Amino acid sequence: MTAVVYYALSVLIVVGLAFFLGCSRVNTRGSDPDSASKPAVTQNAAEERGPVGAMCYKTMPAPRSTEACDYVCPKCGEKTHWAMDEVRADVDELAELRRLTKEITKIKIRLDESEFCGNCGHASSRPLARLLVWAHGTDSPPKTVRHITPYMLRALADYDNGRLAPLGVEPRSDMGSPEHREYTGRANQWQMVADFLDKPELMTPTTESTGTGDSDR
Repeated sequence: MTAVVYYALSVLIVVGLAFFLGCSRVNTRGSDPDSASKPAVTQNAAEERGPVGAMCYKTMPAPRSTEACDYVCPKCGEKTHWAMDEVRADVDELAELRRLTKEITKIKIRLDESEFCGNCGHASSRPLARLLVWAHGTDSPPKTVRHITPYMLRALADYDNGRLAPLGVEPRSDMGSPEHREYTGRANQWQMVADFLDKPELMTPTTESTGTGDSDR
């Protein structure tokens, strides 16, 4: 009787161990029989997609635009070819600078475009228009202002023709007010004229429009 009991207990122990090992294997692999191969597939897919986030692309520089232009020197008639955007913009402004120069008749000035010309011997890697101003009379050497712009020359033309609005007195209103912004614009124009002519006294507040006379020539 005792042998039978021992035999039965041994069978129960073996069956229990087999059942336990079988359950552990099922939990490890999961219900999907192909789950063991999925990590490799996922890894390969990640490698094909490459890194994610900020490292998933490389920023490429924008292509540089080069709009070429030809400059014809009004002095010698030679054509100079330029292939720079900045120079093209400056060449396009020359027509307006020439027009404004003709409006200035009481102050002796001369527009110098020689830096744009490859034949006159003054061609520069970054050419700019220059303005020669005889601020102290025709008997004195001229003052050279490099990189003259239409805005600057327009202020001088308005002054020469008596069109420049009087400077006036700085308003006491806030700096962002329309009155103060208008005054700042006038002050900038008068400051440019004063620098052109070496006349700091022009920045003295005035209430009447001021122009030039024949004595400035």
